[in-house]
Amino acid sequence: MILRKRSPSRKLTLGPGRTNKESLLLEIRKLKTIRQLELSTDLLTHVPTKMLKRYRMGSL
Repeated sequence: MILRKRSPSRKLTLGPGRTNKESLLLEIRKLKTIRQLELSTDLLTHVPTKMLKRYRMGSL
């Protein structure tokens, strides 16, 4: 088995995987990490809505 290190930002983008206690705890840690970034609430207000929708869908 090959173990690969993932960057912290990549870890945040990974899906939750199978539902179990460990995946739930991982999602909680990811949410805490995002909150610690203290991003501005208006960070993406200049980005067109259409582009944001495409980004959310993973098209970009």
